[in-house]
Amino acid sequence: QPPRRRYSNDIGEADPAEQMDVAQAPAGALHVGLQQIKAFAVYQEAMAAGIATVRAGVTAADVARAENDVFRKYGLGQYTTSEYTRVRGHGMGLFLDQKPQILEDVDIPLVEGMTMIVHPNTYHPDAGYMVLGDALVVRETGHELLCGLPRDLFSVPVQ
Repeated sequence: QPPRRRYSNDIGEADPAEQMDVAQAPAGALHVGLQQIKAFAVYQEAMAAGIATVRAGVTAADVARAENDVFRKYGLGQYTTSEYTRVRGHGMGLFLDQKPQILEDVDIPLVEGMTMIVHPNTYHPDAGYMVLGDALVVRETGHELLCGLPRDLFSVPVQ
């Protein structure tokens, strides 16, 4: 029996053409392929668009539309409907999933000091259901992110 090969996938250095032989993958390994990387880039762009829209005075609908427009740009508009996703974000407070819900039909204005999460979570036909989001505070001229972690897809070597 050939030795088991170890895989990791550093997006900055991985060769997308290299295919992993799943039968040779170590137990517990997860391979991230080119389709997942491309899909994740759409989610990153959608989240950045939503976050860039956040400031006092805009509506929840404005934020959702900014996120959804990115999916539409890539021909994924059908996945912005309630058939595939619940919300594009929501308020945070006493309860994690608090109003306003970030949807295109919610015209609640965002106000200074409101805490919320922006997340373009939805199904992607090439990658399945992906989850990505960031918590923030609404400010008069923008927003304040509450998390300083990078929004990168990353991997660690299998030991």
